[in-house]
Amino acid sequence: MAKKMYSFENFDIDVNNGSLEILLWSVYAGIIVGVGSSLLYRVCTHSFVDAVIKAGALDEDHAVTVDSLDFRGKWYIKRQLRAGNANSLSRMFVCTNADTFPKKKYGPIRRFWREKFLGDEIPTEIPFETAKFYLPEERRVAAELRFTKEKAPLRTFLLSAVILAVVIGAALVAVPELMLMLDNLMTQLTPRGNVL
Repeated sequence: MAKKMYSFENFDIDVNNGSLEILLWSVYAGIIVGVGSSLLYRVCTHSFVDAVIKAGALDEDHAVTVDSLDFRGKWYIKRQLRAGNANSLSRMFVCTNADTFPKKKYGPIRRFWREKFLGDEIPTEIPFETAKFYLPEERRVAAELRFTKEKAPLRTFLLSAVILAVVIGAALVAVPELMLMLDNLMTQLTPRGNVL
């Protein structure tokens, strides 16, 4: 079956050269990466919060190191905790010995950029071998509600990918037809000049 060719009088758009397909499949790829990142975040953060609560690290006396806990995604959690107060996970947890950590080593340009231009202080380097974290009791319920368990992350990811692929496939057929209908409507409504 030959592919239908589209031409528009009122639009300077060529949907015949494959640019629409590239655009829509790029949107698909971006959304799939976002869904995957979101699922990774939910699985790892819930696993960490659950491990901290099971270890009883709910006050400063019972603080634990990240390496001493058994949970999924340690590399991801360390990256999230390293970000400082930039995300909700690092705002929930308290590091008991953060004042003993050395400052990060920055060159003069980056130091000037952070201190003088942005007005931020230089963050500390977190040695996860010795850094002890705990979840304050008053934040425990909020953390359990915020970082809920993802029951079937792989199924959710695959289902999202399939449904979105169907939507993109339908859009590849529908968008040119809708543009053609809009182009025809605009052509009919455009005055042609004086007929008399």
